[in-house]
Amino acid sequence: SWSHWKVDLASSQVIPPALWQELSNGIEQRAEAFWKAVDTEVIPALKSGNPETIEASIQKLGDSFSEFVKFIEPMEEQLNTATDEYEQQALNASNAAVRNLIVVSAALVGLVLLLLALGTAKVINAIGRISSAMMTLAKGDLGIQIPHDDRRDEVGVMARALAVFKKTAQEIQQRQAENEI
Repeated sequence: SWSHWKVDLASSQVIPPALWQELSNGIEQRAEAFWKAVDTEVIPALKSGNPETIEASIQKLGDSFSEFVKFIEPMEEQLNTATDEYEQQALNASNAAVRNLIVVSAALVGLVLLLLALGTAKVINAIGRISSAMMTLAKGDLGIQIPHDDRRDEVGVMARALAVFKKTAQEIQQRQAENEI
């Protein structure tokens, strides 16, 4: 019904309020005139059964409809312009949101890559220190301090395994010394 559309359109942001008011008032006035012509001209003419009176009343109804069309045609152009502008604003807002999403996504990817690079460098550095400790231990230097044995990751597991090798080598060296005595 018109009242339903009137409420929906009045609350929309698509149609400017002044244009909406003009359109709403114009439709109501012309609808009122149309139904008044139906009630006061067409129905009585139909009841009279007089063909000339019926034709004249139908002509007045047609004139009323023509007035409505004359009112609506320029309004249609204004409404099209208003909806085009609203559509462009929505498109601009959508494009801005997409750009913002891309920028934020790129920043997050950059941050993840930076954190990954820092984490990788930290692990590679730790493995390098453990590798150096292994080489020193392999040369027979049992006084070496095993690095990173307090870590709770795979690097810590490797360091604790190297500490076991060191301890075993120290025990073997101690037994050999005891056997020489």
